[in-house]
Amino acid sequence: MVESSSSYDTIIAKNFETFLLELKSPDWKSDTKSAFYELFIKEAVPVNMVKVTGVFNVSAAKMKDVLFDVASLPKYDDSKASREEIEAGSNYKIFFTKGTKVFMVDPRDTLMVMAFKEEADGSILISGSSVEHSKVQAEIKGRVRAQLDIMGYLLEPVAGDQNKCKFIYAGKMDPKGSVPSMIINKMIRKQGETMEKLDKLASKL
Repeated sequence: MVESSSSYDTIIAKNFETFLLELKSPDWKSDTKSAFYELFIKEAVPVNMVKVTGVFNVSAAKMKDVLFDVASLPKYDDSKASREEIEAGSNYKIFFTKGTKVFMVDPRDTLMVMAFKEEADGSILISGSSVEHSKVQAEIKGRVRAQLDIMGYLLEPVAGDQNKCKFIYAGKMDPKGSVPSMIINKMIRKQGETMEKLDKLASKL
């Protein structure tokens, strides 16, 4: 049940549903394995979707707090320059995120709603997607507004260890503009390394 009473209720509820359905999809194919994570790819148009699984060395509650802290993102994701909180509710935040410039490609930004839901077993579900907001103009000169179709985390407690949680991350974003799909599909494979950097950051806090 969504706790928020905002105008984003419908979007938030749909995001939770969509994210969980994506996790259950039979079309994921294992792509990369490391000591920390396993990365999966699901073919899609115009760009593929990515999923990463593993175990964070912090509790689900602590990781949720890190993910909703605007200052954290640029510290573990090199592709992000900054994040600004535009609006906040009881279980959601609207984030405006500016990406870094990559090669000769114009930097991307995203405007998204990200919400969480805590389950009785201690699991935390987080999901988000692109939205519009009156405080942020449609597109800024010199930047391209990317379309975040869906992203999210499922954080589950590890039995016998309150300082760890199993995680599943999944996301799909259309960068828009004239970026070749081949480049984007290559870049999303860095998501596993990003999750590892997130874990190291959270473990130090």
